[in-house]
Amino acid sequence: MRKIFRNVIIPVFCLVLSTTYAEQVCPPEQAEEVFSFLREGFIFGGIEGVVTKDPEAGNWFFTPDADVTDGKGVIKAGESVELLPSSTLEKITANITDENLTLPIRLWARVTRYSNKNIVKGEDAECLIYDRNFLFPVFFIPMTLTPEEAHPPADQAQPETPKKDEDSIIPADIMKKLQPKRLPNLSRLKKTIETEGDITLVDRTGFIIHGERGKVLEMDGLGRNVAGISFDLLPCETLQRTEKTQAASAGRKRFRVAGIV
Repeated sequence: MRKIFRNVIIPVFCLVLSTTYAEQVCPPEQAEEVFSFLREGFIFGGIEGVVTKDPEAGNWFFTPDADVTDGKGVIKAGESVELLPSSTLEKITANITDENLTLPIRLWARVTRYSNKNIVKGEDAECLIYDRNFLFPVFFIPMTLTPEEAHPPADQAQPETPKKDEDSIIPADIMKKLQPKRLPNLSRLKKTIETEGDITLVDRTGFIIHGERGKVLEMDGLGRNVAGISFDLLPCETLQRTEKTQAASAGRKRFRVAGIV
């Protein structure tokens, strides 16, 4: 696979071969509430923000400059959302050169949602349960500050220039707010590293086990030679429903899986 993010898969379909099931993630009485997360499958379409890294955990996060909503839920401006491993994230991290490990970008990404409520047990379970969004990046454009933002003028009174006939009727302070703070950095985009790209895994079977970094899909070829092939499963609603099925079963179950690798 790749050098940095290896053997990971975001499952989009997972069918237990011996049982069928359905789950409504949100109870009906919560249907009209305003949620602090977006629905799974929502697309980030060219949202501007900053990518940062958690130096302790090593995870990457995207912080949008403005609120993002799907009509019901919302991610507030300044709220960080974890980025899931992908070939696009590998390209993003390769563009980061400053010591602060940050990069302003315009991001396109798929939204996933996951809660660990099916696997957290014990007396402190309520304190450890979370329900939050993740982003699976699919494309990005590096951004750079405009000259005005990078080198703001000194805070001093400037002589007012006489207004010309062709000047805008919009007040200067409003016009300033409408000006973009960042511009696409196409020169950096051309230097983006080449990666293999994400691929799709379709109609494969295996067992889901608990690994060192979370849930793992261990391939079972039913006669095919797939010994030693496994994939880390990324957080999403499909994984959450699968964990619920496993928790309700006493035996080991084989799953049929489709997903993005």
